Amino acid sequence: DWSSDVCSSDLIELFPSVNNGSFNIRTNDANSTLTLEIIDVQGKKVFTTQLSGSKEYRESLSLQPGMYFARIEGNSVRGVKSFVVQ
Repeated sequence: DWSSDVCSSDLIELFPSVNNGSFNIRTNDANSTLTLEIIDVQGKKVFTTQLSGSKEYRESLSLQPGMYFARIEGNSVRGVKSFVVQ
């Protein structure tokens, strides 16, 4: 169950938590490939991508207003962060 994944510490940051579909993700691991999944409140996966080669990524997505979850998983990082699209 993806909703039970929690960040073990502040290894993942997603900001701003209230946005228009554009947000940044920062991790402490620039060496591994990360999988980013965006999931809506109904549990539907609305976006998936692979991130690699950096500690910070910028995403600009066309999302309907509402609450979403960003599931991020890599070799040394795993967690879920919530955010709101206005």
